[in-house]
Amino acid sequence: MPPKVAARQVIRRLEASVSRLRSVIQVLAQQQAVLKARSALADAAVEHCTALLALGGALKRLRAGHIGPITLVAPPPVAVAGAPAPAASAGSPPPQQQPPALPPGGPPSPTTACAELLLRVRAEHVAAGGVLRACPDHEQACPDDAAAPHIGWDPTRAAQAFTDGGVDLTTAGLRRAARDFVRAASVLCPRIRSCAPDAGDAVRRLGHARARFLELPVHMMLSGNLLPLSDFLFDSLDIDDPLVSKEERARRQPSSEVPVSHWIWAARQLRWQADQEETVYAALQTHVQRMATMQAQMQRLLEQVCAADDIVARDEAMRELGVIQRNSQMECTVTMLCVYASLTKAHQFGEYLVAAWPYMPSLSGLYNAMTLLREERRRRQRGLHFEAEEVDADADPAAMMRRHNELQQAAAASEQAASSDQRLTALSSDATAPVCP
Repeated sequence: MPPKVAARQVIRRLEASVSRLRSVIQVLAQQQAVLKARSALADAAVEHCTALLALGGALKRLRAGHIGPITLVAPPPVAVAGAPAPAASAGSPPPQQQPPALPPGGPPSPTTACAELLLRVRAEHVAAGGVLRACPDHEQACPDDAAAPHIGWDPTRAAQAFTDGGVDLTTAGLRRAARDFVRAASVLCPRIRSCAPDAGDAVRRLGHARARFLELPVHMMLSGNLLPLSDFLFDSLDIDDPLVSKEERARRQPSSEVPVSHWIWAARQLRWQADQEETVYAALQTHVQRMATMQAQMQRLLEQVCAADDIVARDEAMRELGVIQRNSQMECTVTMLCVYASLTKAHQFGEYLVAAWPYMPSLSGLYNAMTLLREERRRRQRGLHFEAEEVDADADPAAMMRRHNELQQAAAASEQAASSDQRLTALSSDATAPVCP
């Protein structure tokens, strides 16, 4: 065999090996990105569950006449099979991990449902080999002024407002709160986007407005009544706005009849970074899967209730139905707080709600829009790859030059977008942790 032919064969084998290794590296990188996203999601979920548990304790103190700041205390570690037990500190008894007991004869309280969700999130994450940043292996107290800004809402103020009864949880009240936030965001977001001289103050004010708005689902979860959300998500937000004419309100259509392009365009305005998008998508994907499981369980229990002849069996099925309903409420609340308070910055949340006006987007709607956008991006990337292969095969100098210019323009646009994101990140460094007055 001539030396040149043998050398070419060796080169081809090496190129094939490099191609296989590149594919393996890409798969491993994708898996690492997914694990990183789920780890960040678990941290955020644990933080909000811990805050909600502290909120339950604060409500008890407020009802007892004691008013003071909330101390966020991490719960004891969850016991995982095969994992070593944490070492107990000197002079302290070993921690005892017991699941919260359900109240006899009725659905669990918000605190119990939150504790169950917290234990499940921790167990799933630790069993998968993850390490939770937000929950150490021993009880650790965090001062309220340091913990509340980080989670994006203030448990102390939420407890005080819930006890005072000054929160309007009717459908009209929710619409009014959403309109107030959208109006504030429509004024503040352009100043943040264009790096106005007072952009830092705009970030702070928008963070305060977002914190107050996101406390509404917490109040609804505590009240145990999510019925006002149906009309809130179904109808337009200005359907009862006195500033809107009757003719304009009559032209509004239900959100279910709004074209999909409306929600896709609204989701584009979020402009997430790559790791941010992966974490949010993992949160929404997990939420949709859990809600589908709970809905199937509720359907099964409803069939049992209708078919049961024994009153004892019917009562037991109704009790289980109440448990699942409370858990689904907690799931929706924690997911909403994770996505909109921890994983999304204040100006991104504001841009999204302004773009979705006059409707309030749901979590499942955001998940569907993100799924379509991600699929569109994958198709576009595959198309560019195939186009590049065709240009190389044809070896057309003019086509190669056009392709080169397109790539240069795309790179310049990407650099400009990255520079803009860096300026927004610098301005909104406190947007992920608004200080709640």
